[in-house]
Amino acid sequence: LSAVVLGWGSMTALLLLNCLALVTLAAYLTFSTTSLWRRRLHVFWGSFVVFIRFRWTRRRCRNLKVGSETRELLWEETHRVVAFYIYQNFVSLRGFWVKVGQYASSRQDVMPQPYLDWLGKLQDQMPTAPMDELHQILMQELGSERAATLKLDPTPLGSASIAQVHRASCTVKGEVRDVVVKVQHRGVDRVMQQDVASLEVILALVAWAEPDFDFRPLIAEWKVASLREL
Repeated sequence: LSAVVLGWGSMTALLLLNCLALVTLAAYLTFSTTSLWRRRLHVFWGSFVVFIRFRWTRRRCRNLKVGSETRELLWEETHRVVAFYIYQNFVSLRGFWVKVGQYASSRQDVMPQPYLDWLGKLQDQMPTAPMDELHQILMQELGSERAATLKLDPTPLGSASIAQVHRASCTVKGEVRDVVVKVQHRGVDRVMQQDVASLEVILALVAWAEPDFDFRPLIAEWKVASLREL
C-alpha cells in the first residue's frame, strides 16, 4: 500500500492512509465484539478500498492523454468494478445504505452508468427479514398478549430499508379483521443514526482529498428527510 501511495507524490496522503489503516486495525481488534462497531468498520473499510481504487486508476492515467481510448477503458473498468463492490456492500449492510444506493441510482445527471445499473437493483430487490424475527419484534413492541392476536401472511407486501409490510388478520373481541402491519426492522433507528454520522465523515474526507467531489450539499436535505422516516 505504501509503495502505491508514494507514487502520488504526497507525503500527507501517505501518512493519512497509513494512520487510517492502523486505526482501523486497532479498532477492529478492540471493538470487534460490538455489532455497531463492526458495522462502522465495514463502512469505513469499504470506503477506503473504493478510494484506493480510484487513486490507483488516476495514477495509471496520469501520463495518458485526456480522451484517449486507453484512458477511457481504464475508467470504465474502474467504474464497473467499484459499482459492483458498492452494490455488494450495500446489500450486506442494508438499512440506511440501501437508501443511499437508491438515491444515487436516481441521479442520472451525476452518476456513471455502471452505478445506475447496479444500484438500481436496490429499488426492488431487498431481502426480507425472517418471520421468527418479525414475531419477536412484535412481542417486544406490543407485548405477548396483543402480538398473539395478529397472524401475519408469510409473504410480505414489500420490504424496504427501514421496515417490512405484511397482510395480517387481527382478532379483536372474537371478531377477525384484515389489517396491514408495518414492522420496523430491529434496532434500525440506532443503526441509521450511526450510518448517517459515518456518511458525513466519509463525505468530509472525500471533499478534503478531492475538492471537486464535494457531495455534502447534494445529500444534506435528503439526509434529514430519511431520518424523519424513523
